[in-house]
Amino acid sequence: MPNGGDSNGANGPNGTNGGGVQNGQGQNGAQQNPNNLAQDSLSLMQLKRLVGENARNVQPEYAFEYRPSDTLPNELSEWFTYAHGDLLLLITGARQAFEHTYTRLSLPPHQSEAPRGKISRWTMSKDVKRRRYISRCCDLLEHVDQEERVRGLEGLSFVAQGVYGELHDHHEQMDWIKRNNKLLRNVGVAEAVFGCLRQAFDREWEFAHQASAATGGLANPAEIDPDEIFNQKALNRRELKHSMTILYFLIEVTRQVSEEETEDKNIGFDEELESFRDEIAQLPGEGGLLGFLVKSIAHMRWEDNVEIQLAHPILLAWKTALLLFGSPDKHLPKVKQFSRMAEGLSAEVDKNQISANPLDYFLFRQELIAKYPAYNPPKPLFAFDANSYLPSLIQPESSTRSVGNSDVLLGGKGGGENLVSILEKAVHIATPAPSPPPSPIGVGKLTKKQNYQTNQSFPFMFPPADSEEGGGVPKSIKEAGELFSGRTRISLAMRQLWKEKEAFEKYGRGWSADPALGEGDFAPSQSLRNSWNIFGKRRNGGGSNDNQPTPLSAIDEDAPHIGWQERKERERQEREAAEKKQWEDLDTVRLREITSKGVTALLLVLLKWFRVSHVLKFEYLSQLLWDSNLVPLVLKILNQQDIVHTLTTKTDRPERGYFQVCNLHSLSPRQYTNTSSESSSPDDACPPPIRFSAHQNPAPQQPSESSPPPSDQQLPEVITEYSWRNFFTSINIMRILQKVVKGKAHRNLALVQFRSSVILRKPLKCPQRELRLYTLKVFKGQVPYCGRKWRHGNMRVITSIYLYCRPELRDDWLAGGDVDNEVEEAGPQEEALRALTLFYNVSWFPKSMGADLGLLEEERDFFRRECVRLDEVERDEMEGEEFGQQVWS
Repeated sequence: MPNGGDSNGANGPNGTNGGGVQNGQGQNGAQQNPNNLAQDSLSLMQLKRLVGENARNVQPEYAFEYRPSDTLPNELSEWFTYAHGDLLLLITGARQAFEHTYTRLSLPPHQSEAPRGKISRWTMSKDVKRRRYISRCCDLLEHVDQEERVRGLEGLSFVAQGVYGELHDHHEQMDWIKRNNKLLRNVGVAEAVFGCLRQAFDREWEFAHQASAATGGLANPAEIDPDEIFNQKALNRRELKHSMTILYFLIEVTRQVSEEETEDKNIGFDEELESFRDEIAQLPGEGGLLGFLVKSIAHMRWEDNVEIQLAHPILLAWKTALLLFGSPDKHLPKVKQFSRMAEGLSAEVDKNQISANPLDYFLFRQELIAKYPAYNPPKPLFAFDANSYLPSLIQPESSTRSVGNSDVLLGGKGGGENLVSILEKAVHIATPAPSPPPSPIGVGKLTKKQNYQTNQSFPFMFPPADSEEGGGVPKSIKEAGELFSGRTRISLAMRQLWKEKEAFEKYGRGWSADPALGEGDFAPSQSLRNSWNIFGKRRNGGGSNDNQPTPLSAIDEDAPHIGWQERKERERQEREAAEKKQWEDLDTVRLREITSKGVTALLLVLLKWFRVSHVLKFEYLSQLLWDSNLVPLVLKILNQQDIVHTLTTKTDRPERGYFQVCNLHSLSPRQYTNTSSESSSPDDACPPPIRFSAHQNPAPQQPSESSPPPSDQQLPEVITEYSWRNFFTSINIMRILQKVVKGKAHRNLALVQFRSSVILRKPLKCPQRELRLYTLKVFKGQVPYCGRKWRHGNMRVITSIYLYCRPELRDDWLAGGDVDNEVEEAGPQEEALRALTLFYNVSWFPKSMGADLGLLEEERDFFRRECVRLDEVERDEMEGEEFGQQVWS
């Protein structure tokens, strides 16, 4: 295709090309080397080829591969802290309770007592005996006495953890964890354990209210027994932690084992997994287990005296969401295909082909019509209304880029009626004659070149021909229109928004009543599948001495050389206190990392699945995150930490790990031996020396949008020492930020005002594919609103955006447009989007949104009352006319 057709087809009639090189540079290059042809621009493939051929120093890449969750052993280990009290409660206490109850509770119905001296073992028993024990433990969970419930929970907890007391190593324990959790699922313990969980949370709220009353002086101190309250809290904490542990093991083991054993073609057809998913989703209460956990976490936000670790409810809610909704990398694409086909769209969109959305083509078509009125391009896929009363999302004629929330209300204000082909008008308007250029300033002085250029604001009037070829319109312009219309793709979000926009307009004008008012709260048809002080809570009960190590031996005061012994004992105590303090600090940092991982993963899962379910659910959640100061919080986190130090720091210590502690209570206890050359002391929580190993390079992958193929002459080295958890959290943070600000001019302007570009350059220092990609996507939304000085100083960032981010057909974000108009309309676009989001969610979920149904009914009856009033007025007028005729007659 000719050069003019190529530029117009990609960037409109103005011929701008954001990815090209300036004309002056191209001419200079041609003058310096006359053998080469002058080239005005470089394509994306040419730029990638030049970068690949001229690469000198290839930066080593981290070997981190992003996935929805870590491996099963790591995920189970992160459920347990390094605190001595928690380990005793969840591991030692569970084992002792199981050993005291298994022989008695597993007896056949005709036996009342076991033979004296006979001890039954789980690994040596048959499945019938194991099922009998689990069923009788479930019966204990319905007991009124809390101690009996805790005894049953401890037995089930030990079974869920793989009966490590009867095994030899952690490999054997993992096998029994999978077998036992399958047995627990088949027996059906989830509902009984969930009932204990609800009762334990209710007791925690009571303890919090009692503490608040005692602090405020509303309770009589004589009526409060501190020892009794302490014992009740300890017992309730055991019930709470064991019930959450059982559900966590049950959900995570079932989910990961099913994903490992199920092939991609059979995703969604695992009967056991689907049955367990339905059981979890249909648990008593509004929203089931996930709804209960979300409400409990929200309740903890406003309770000052709740002594619950925030990490456990968040991790359990994250795993529950993954179970109910599905894995983002396996189930989500199939659900998206089904949703697209249900809306009448193609099953998939080819991401290897550069495409454009219907709004981009509509703006491109309007520009072509304004420039070439004799040309009638192909019709757009949506009948965009240019005279809508809603805020405008169509840029004026001078703008060449569709920004803001481009695929929302798609209305216009003023001037839109003139942007149609003159062939479709009944009366042709004469083209105004251009004004003559201004006279030169003085004789002998150089005049400005632009004074004698063609005024681009006037259309090119070509006489319409008798045939359908479009008259004298250049061939490149017709090719551009056909290319653009052929590359237009409709997204699922745009189709859903278009429907809601039409319903919103009809409801606002009184043409139709609300179709689904009060019918959507937790309806099966609407299901997806059929703060600043967040870490400030006290851990482990606050004030409890469960975390204390074994008491020190008493000092022998009668021994000789008493002064030397006291000094030696004091040094030992100080050394142990310092080591204990180091372990506590390490455990605090590790718990903060785990909590951050759970929070970001849960938010990302909800954002992804809400967008597939309906885009306005996604918009509502993103608005809540934006209003909760997500952007300042993310920028504060990135600014206060050294990203390289964070991503290479490991806070896990194998000698305090879950499976090592279980091994110490097994049949073959073995002390942990550190085989590596690195120290494992708690004060050594610093980034280990970076190891580069080209021989450990992972298997080559197919080239994708985020990583161009490296040169064959030099392979990048791989960094194998990093923290998987911190990498996972950092990538989740950037993905959440990108989803919240993507396509929102108002929010990208806020990022520019916060000077986020200085802070966002830190993640680019870590050479990792996903982290680099989503950081560059956040940069891409800000570039149009940054000045030339910023662009001149950040050309490396701009070049990286072209190299790693997938382009669009109308990808002229660097060339810019009418930025002042975009800034002016950013606020109305955000308000229009919020109005549409509120309309949809109040229509489908009035109870959850806190809407007054009576007020909504009264508002909906407004037009009915007005119509009745008009009928009454017309009837009175008709009666008056008849009375007047009778009088005159």
